[in-house]
Amino acid sequence: MPAGTGTLSLTELTPKGDGLVTGTWSLAGKPYSESLAAPDMCSSRSTVIYELPRSHQRLVATAGIDDDKGKHQGDDAIHFAVYVDRDHDDRPDEEEQVTAVTAQYGKPASVNAPIGGATAVILTMYPDGCVTAPAVWGSPPLSGEPAG
Repeated sequence: MPAGTGTLSLTELTPKGDGLVTGTWSLAGKPYSESLAAPDMCSSRSTVIYELPRSHQRLVATAGIDDDKGKHQGDDAIHFAVYVDRDHDDRPDEEEQVTAVTAQYGKPASVNAPIGGATAVILTMYPDGCVTAPAVWGSPPLSGEPAG
């Protein structure tokens, strides 16, 4: 990360426990480099925890289902949510949720999560039914590092 930019990509961090795959995926025909994905969301929930090296104010990303044409149904949908792990219990508690979006195949959703100086965030994804194409957090930067 360049000095003084106040941004950091989640792809630069090592998650606690099981992580997501880092790479380039395409959402609605647009490639997103340095992104995170869960390769197969068939009826399972994915939860990933990132301890941040310093506090940040916002997480911005595009959430969606990879354009892999061999692995989707037209009505596939995945729910994405961001939590601020204030009590550091490594669980996405309801009162810690700061944003949630639903993306369908070919219709990614914008994530603009106010994480309010968080030092730990939890990302969750869960499908409606069996979605075998990757669930993608497209180019997920953290920004707004407080001064000082």
